[in-house]
Amino acid sequence: NIIQPSVLVTNVTGVNPVSCVSGNGSATANVSGGTAPYGYNWTPTGQITQVAVVLPNGIYSVTVTDSKGCTAIGATTISCSSGVNELSDPSIISIYPNPSNGMVEVSVTTGNINAIEVLNLLGQRVYLMSNERTQMSNSVDLSSQSSGVYFMRVNTELGTATKKIIIEK
Repeated sequence: NIIQPSVLVTNVTGVNPVSCVSGNGSATANVSGGTAPYGYNWTPTGQITQVAVVLPNGIYSVTVTDSKGCTAIGATTISCSSGVNELSDPSIISIYPNPSNGMVEVSVTTGNINAIEVLNLLGQRVYLMSNERTQMSNSVDLSSQSSGVYFMRVNTELGTATKKIIIEK
């Protein structure tokens, strides 16, 4: 009998920096399943340990590879409140449909949208829209992007919120 290991899974937890100036956030890849030992590759830092350290604000992803070559990817956002006004109620932002084929509508129930930024799991910007004139809704065309998970950062007059979006083709 051949016994297969359980599916390789990583859950990433982030610790926000105490000070926005110091950039001392961290992220930990909590791994289950697969076959140990595990290898880690953090993007965009290139760190290769289970815990990525000295992280300034940003989105960080990790690819975990087990001894059999199976991989799992996880991500987290490291942020601090100084200089960024996080929305106290991010539910005022709607992104639909989600999952999407790449065409999404972003709207707010209060205030106006000033900017929309979309990042892939590697933390690379794939879309940026900065309104010359503010408005309560915007159409975003991500149809040129591959299927996968993305992070949309929406800046409004009331603050900023980051939400996960999924593109399925």
